[in-house]
Amino acid sequence: TFFRWKRFVLLSIAAVAFLYPLLTVSDRIVSSESFANRSNLPVYYLNEIVITVGNAALPSPLLTGEKMLQLALALYGAVTVFLLVRIILQIFAVLLLVQKTPTALRGKVHVKKELQAPFSFFAWIVLDPEKYSESELKEILLHEETHVRQGHSLDMILSEILCALCWLNPFAWLLKKEMRMNLEYLADHTVLNSGCEVKHYQLHLLRLSYTKAAATITNNFNVSPLKKRIVMMNRKKTSLASIWKYALLAPAFVLLALFNDSLKAKAQTPALAADATGTAAFVSGGNPDVAPEVEAENVQQTPQESEKASEKKVVKFTPPPPPKIVKAAKNSAQKEVFNEAEEMPQFPGGQNALMKYLSGNTKYPEAAIRDSIQGRVIVRFIIDATGKIDSVNIVKSLNATCDAEAIRVVKAMPTWIPGKNKGEAVSVAYTVPIIYKFK
Repeated sequence: TFFRWKRFVLLSIAAVAFLYPLLTVSDRIVSSESFANRSNLPVYYLNEIVITVGNAALPSPLLTGEKMLQLALALYGAVTVFLLVRIILQIFAVLLLVQKTPTALRGKVHVKKELQAPFSFFAWIVLDPEKYSESELKEILLHEETHVRQGHSLDMILSEILCALCWLNPFAWLLKKEMRMNLEYLADHTVLNSGCEVKHYQLHLLRLSYTKAAATITNNFNVSPLKKRIVMMNRKKTSLASIWKYALLAPAFVLLALFNDSLKAKAQTPALAADATGTAAFVSGGNPDVAPEVEAENVQQTPQESEKASEKKVVKFTPPPPPKIVKAAKNSAQKEVFNEAEEMPQFPGGQNALMKYLSGNTKYPEAAIRDSIQGRVIVRFIIDATGKIDSVNIVKSLNATCDAEAIRVVKAMPTWIPGKNKGEAVSVAYTVPIIYKFK
């Protein structure tokens, strides 16, 4: 029966739901020191691989993934606008009704003949006093004055707006229902505390249960379900010792904030970019300290080639900088991984063979072509001490199919000649960016 506390909690739930995605404590979740340690990985940065597809290969489906998304967003927006407009029209209708009715009874109660059910809206109360006895009128006024004094109309409008914006979420409608019922509990509690007889008040509510409310945004005297209100009136007052349950919300919100930011920090791990020397560094989107990206040049096709194939792959490779030995992290086998070694790993057949492999094996996924997906995938992998490919992962994701294709190509590479440091085979980290785009 802590109705005031419950009102605060219900409003807090709505506020937290909208503020939760904006909350960030990244500096505490992922320290700057950890980024400093990772910023050296990897130094050996392969140049971009640009995968293009000719216009002739592009299908023209009626509904691509992007179009379906746009259609879904348009539908969602249309329903949202409809619900918001309905709220505005109801507000104007209530204000017009209040303006047209004369005031009586304490100067702020408006009299509307033949009004089925009394209601209040912000500072106004509207009813037909001729339909009620003196005791019933007293109960109605006490009830509606509580709504007015405690500003319950604001809660009602906020709950309506919440449902309009989140109409697809069933919990928004459940929250609105709980808020509405709790406001009635507050008003009923005030009426009973004023000395009104419980049984008489409950019978009065039942007598008005068949009448229709003026509008959904108003606080109506006969709000259903009346059974819950009557049960709450007869319930024994909750002991103050139980208020500790509300205190549990504080640590719950803190845990939510930490969990949310842990995911955000993981999702927003800075991408890798190569500087002028070919050295990779961690950067965030739009960082002015990052050197401009160098686009790979397109290779021209003959008319016969363009008729035969729909895909075109271009690889541009930059020789690595002078070796410098820097210890990096540890791979899955807990072995040291170097950024560079005295003798770098070699692809079988050399650099030309590596370019030929990447050029001949990377494909533009059909699903990505169909959905008109373009962009960059950055893959990080390690050449271990035996020359095998290890710890392949996506540093920057684009799309599930594009990511999977990039991982497939890297994992399928043949065994390399391992790198060496001081005559001993070592693991070396590499990064390769793959760009998918249309011609």
